[in-house]
Amino acid sequence: MKPLMIRNPILRGFNPDPSIVRVGDDYYIATSTFEWFPGVLIHHSRDLRHWRPLTY
Repeated sequence: MKPLMIRNPILRGFNPDPSIVRVGDDYYIATSTFEWFPGVLIHHSRDLRHWRPLTY
């Protein structure tokens, strides 16, 4: 496998209190959302580089 450099931040914007979990080949990261309304935003990735939001 070719080494890969990932530059921070991996998520754009203000994403406080990150928590990450791996389930099989999938990674999920949950961050607090205080910019618009209180809640938790969950993103999904398979490679820890490309993230897409799933839900609030």
